[in-house]
Amino acid sequence: MCPEEPPIETTYTRYCASLEQLVEENYASDRSPESYAEQLHVSVRHLNRICRSCYGTSFGELITGRVILEAKRLLSGQEWSMKEIANRLGFEEYAYFSRVFKQQTGETPRDFREKYKE
Repeated sequence: MCPEEPPIETTYTRYCASLEQLVEENYASDRSPESYAEQLHVSVRHLNRICRSCYGTSFGELITGRVILEAKRLLSGQEWSMKEIANRLGFEEYAYFSRVFKQQTGETPRDFREKYKE
């Protein structure tokens, strides 16, 4: 038997690893595709190509998904107010946070919290 060959690292996988780290560090304060593209030294169009190749989604959907994941974590585990959670996630207004959350999950943050506590 031949030993398994190590996986070949492509340029896209290196970009994906760097992008994951950038998103993890900045998702609450920076959602601008231009900013991330600049940090990776690629165009916004190429950033979206990278995201589609690695994750099957656009950059906007990727960053929104990360924000919603963190929102769910905070809603289920913290006793912070909805406004505090929205502010922590980079939303200036709770109403906008609530609208984005509902659009992504099908329920309001308040409904999610109540359902999770039951």
